Amino acid sequence: MSNLEFFTRLRLLGVLSLVTLFFGGLILVFIGVNSVTTVPWGLPSTTQSDVEYGDGRPFRFGAHLSTDAWLTFVGIGLTLVSYGFSEAYLHLLDWWYSGSKSSLGYRRCHSTLKGLRRLHLFMGPQYVLPLVCIAGLMGHTFGIILVDVWSSEVLDPDGFYIFPPKLKGVSDGHASPWLTDTAGLRFKPNQAFVHQFPPARDFRTDIIDLTGAYPREPPQRIAMTGVMLCPTAFQPFDFGDITSREIVMVANMTEEHGSFEMTRDHTGWMRTQTSNRDWFTDQPRLSINAVVDYRIVEPGKVQIQWARLGPWASNDCDGDSSIKSEPVARRLTYEMHYAVAEVKRGVVSRECDQIFGINILSHDDSPLVTERKDGSLPNFWNWVDAIISDEDSHMIDGVSAFVRAVMAGLVDESIQDFDSSALRLLATGDEPLGPENATSRTRLLPHGFSEYPFFSGQRMEGSTGCSSEAASVFLVLGCIALIVTLMRIWFGPAALPAWIGQHGYTLIEEKPGNLAAGY
Repeated sequence: MSNLEFFTRLRLLGVLSLVTLFFGGLILVFIGVNSVTTVPWGLPSTTQSDVEYGDGRPFRFGAHLSTDAWLTFVGIGLTLVSYGFSEAYLHLLDWWYSGSKSSLGYRRCHSTLKGLRRLHLFMGPQYVLPLVCIAGLMGHTFGIILVDVWSSEVLDPDGFYIFPPKLKGVSDGHASPWLTDTAGLRFKPNQAFVHQFPPARDFRTDIIDLTGAYPREPPQRIAMTGVMLCPTAFQPFDFGDITSREIVMVANMTEEHGSFEMTRDHTGWMRTQTSNRDWFTDQPRLSINAVVDYRIVEPGKVQIQWARLGPWASNDCDGDSSIKSEPVARRLTYEMHYAVAEVKRGVVSRECDQIFGINILSHDDSPLVTERKDGSLPNFWNWVDAIISDEDSHMIDGVSAFVRAVMAGLVDESIQDFDSSALRLLATGDEPLGPENATSRTRLLPHGFSEYPFFSGQRMEGSTGCSSEAASVFLVLGCIALIVTLMRIWFGPAALPAWIGQHGYTLIEEKPGNLAAGY
């Protein structure tokens, strides 16, 4: 068949009806296949068969589009197919009867006798498929749905905000994380501070974990991150965890060994007394209050020490030199510096401010420079005193509260070499503190991913999809439409283009002499 003959055949068949049926079927097939071939995001191929999507599956392509957009798309496809089926039926019926021995010649077919007996057997099928399409057009609203999916994806950093913890105890009606975060057993993760305690047998260096029972020793390392906000990144019922790469502040502990004594003269130190009697962990049977001294030695370096409460600490001492001092039970020094770290946070109810873990990637060991050369931070001692002297504050609570307050103050008020944006998210490839030590074994980021911020979790109604039943209907209708289109082209135009009623009457009754008109 030459090109001229082919295009002549298409013209005789009716280009509009062919095009509408073909593209309508193509749209429906695409929608069905786009739904049933969905690949679960972020999951290995061995687990894809175990993924449950509930009543529907997300679209493989275009899942980010709104339901209205997909409803419009489906409506266009069903409308095109409905028109195409109606025209296809007329053509195929003409083609069939024109080749039947019982049909009349062209000159005998000039009338339509609608309403004759048994004519509905031939007229009825003309409307079956269009009616199915109309029913689908009415019901497609229920076929396009929002689907819950498990997602592993790199998010837009512009949807996240980091701000440092405020030194003020209460700011804008909210308590600062340095007050609300805790060092010991916690009922929920902290917002800005993570503590590393003496390592367990399988503890990995530079991984700050949140698991374990209530510790008995002071934290070896305290890391401070910015408080993260993500108002536009998630929907209300999304949950999971997000891993980011950012600048943090780290305080490393060194225990001073030597002969130190505390006297009534505590010049250079702030002093308070404890109400809790569990400060002497090396002497568990010793149940006595402690006197606690703490100070800022220099910018980024602090010390805290404590001794047993006794007459030496009272101004009413009788003058006996033997009770004018008390050996220091423990003296701890914390030195602070900046670092780059991976930070993993939980995502719940559009909030992402609960820290699950930190992985230190690189350090900046240079000393901090503050506005005040001595590194002093006024207007926060009363808060620290209140925490240390609280009856429920253990030794680790008091130590942590002091260090947390200083770290928050350094970033919030007095850092010179970094401004308030020091605790910030880092773009991929940005290494402000030099080369980073990160291997696939130690990274918090899942294997195979290299960009931040990275989300892994459940997107509740996070993708547009199609119900399984509707996808099957769309797929079947689309395939039928494409097959019928090819059949029409293959059969070609009918040799006897007459009315359905004429053919029906002629074939059933075989009484051409009873026609209302004709030769």
